[in-house]
Amino acid sequence: MKLEVVPYSPAMSRPWNDFVSQAKNATFLFHRSYMDYHQARFKDASLMVQEEGRVVCLLPANRIDAKNISSHQGLTYGGFLLPREETLHGALSSMESCLAYLEADGVETLHLKRIPRFFSALPDDEIDYAAFITDSRLVRRDCALVLDMAVRLPLRKGKKHSAHRAHRSGCVAEESRDFEMFWERILQPRLLDRFDAQPVHTATEIRLLADTFPKNIRLFTCTLSGKLQAGMVIFETPRVAHLQYSALAMDAADPGALDYLAEWLIEEIYPQKTFFDFGTSNEEEGRRLNGGLLRSKEGFGARTLVHDFYEMPTAAHRKLAALREAGRNHEDS
Repeated sequence: MKLEVVPYSPAMSRPWNDFVSQAKNATFLFHRSYMDYHQARFKDASLMVQEEGRVVCLLPANRIDAKNISSHQGLTYGGFLLPREETLHGALSSMESCLAYLEADGVETLHLKRIPRFFSALPDDEIDYAAFITDSRLVRRDCALVLDMAVRLPLRKGKKHSAHRAHRSGCVAEESRDFEMFWERILQPRLLDRFDAQPVHTATEIRLLADTFPKNIRLFTCTLSGKLQAGMVIFETPRVAHLQYSALAMDAADPGALDYLAEWLIEEIYPQKTFFDFGTSNEEEGRRLNGGLLRSKEGFGARTLVHDFYEMPTAAHRKLAALREAGRNHEDS
């Protein structure tokens, strides 16, 4: 069957979202209501691959310049989204078609952010195999610290003591919808103090997204005598509870409040998830590790799964075509 590649347009939002809901390696971040909240910052270059009018692959992307596009830079991860029933040859055909389309459009390089494997409902290493065949260059590798909920390691002694002390002192963990208060009183001051940085999302943006995806974007807080001590924002998918933001109040009465909140989430709220993802501990495009963050996350029993970034040459679609043709000839022999 012949594949057709078409650029995404708002008129295609329904088939796009329908595909995302069924893809084997997609999360709610690829829903157009999430992608488009910051559409003014990026020039969308997303592609849809169709076979006889049926969507068989998506590439959420934005244009960097005339010769470069990227897996959408407004998202933590991206790349090719594939259907659950897709075969290796089918996936390679879709990726080949996207690269050929991009080359014909003058694009030389696709900057590909790999979707971390632990988010996928089914194996999707077709993407890594395509990166190998196309001689794509691995340009970055982040370390995600992930807790496998089926084979959990025990909390490090210091973490356990800190969490239990906070609990005994009267700290209360609960879910909240007051994102603005957490942003203004805890998250923004803490990030400014420690990293001279601001959250990726503004308070207005996270409120918009949380209202749009109330089951996926959740805020949990820890209070002591009614005063906010710490908070964590979780981006929730069917398999993963991803810790998007985490911060302790500058004037927290008990510094163990954050550890207590994390333990409570792992034990009480998300024990049925496949993974609890604490996020990365990297700086400088993956070349440096933040030792403090690493020790803290490993203290909960989290261990490393990598998150890869590739530069994929669009002209290499010919290598994918040659591979598929060789396989077809072998079947016929």
